Amino acid sequence: MIYIVIIAIFIIVPVLTFAVLKEIDKQNDEKEESDYEVYKTKTLTQAQISDIHEKGKITPEEKVKELEGLGMCIGDHIGSMAWRCDKFRNCHDCLVDYANTKDEHTSFFDDIKIICK
Repeated sequence: MIYIVIIAIFIIVPVLTFAVLKEIDKQNDEKEESDYEVYKTKTLTQAQISDIHEKGKITPEEKVKELEGLGMCIGDHIGSMAWRCDKFRNCHDCLVDYANTKDEHTSFFDDIKIICK
């Protein structure tokens, strides 16, 4: 009889506890998923896009692609923008949020040309 009690204490209880904790964790993950805002770039008309390109600028969507292609990070996990790394689930959403602050952006390569002159 004592062996059954020992088995129950050392095997069954931890297994059940693990199962309950795993279910609670799953429910928390589902709640976080439903609360998370999906970030999308601004929708611009073709006329707005043409106007932006005529000025030699790029759209928010193009800015996101440019920064992702360069492997650049706005927050970089340090400095004054490090809070962005905690707010967003991934770098793409962070870059989209950043790019949506303006309708038009200067290309990173144009910025480099100015610095190198």
